[in-house]
Amino acid sequence: NVNLQDSEGYSPLHIAVVRNHEDIVKYLIENRNCNVNLQDSGGYTPLHRAVVLYLKCIDILLNLGADVNIQDKGGKTVLMLACMKNDRKLLEKLLIHGADVNIVDNHGRSALQY
Repeated sequence: NVNLQDSEGYSPLHIAVVRNHEDIVKYLIENRNCNVNLQDSGGYTPLHRAVVLYLKCIDILLNLGADVNIQDKGGKTVLMLACMKNDRKLLEKLLIHGADVNIVDNHGRSALQY
């Protein structure tokens, strides 16, 4: 089962993303029915991890259906994480894929306040 998670909530997809193995990420999603939006124990999806580490896997995850509006345990979306990085290209990419600027985190802050 490719959606099994370890004690920290990491699935094979989380691990492939963190290690920046683009070919494995694509294979798991396209051929193994891997849940692209599975959250780890911190509420991070593989896309959250890719944005934090600014990995090339971001494009693959976005193009294969990763939900850009899932919130982690603190209520942060990937758009909020990207705002913290102040990366215009990444922000534009997330907005094109439907990131919602009006979602608020657990402290009532939107992406515009990061």
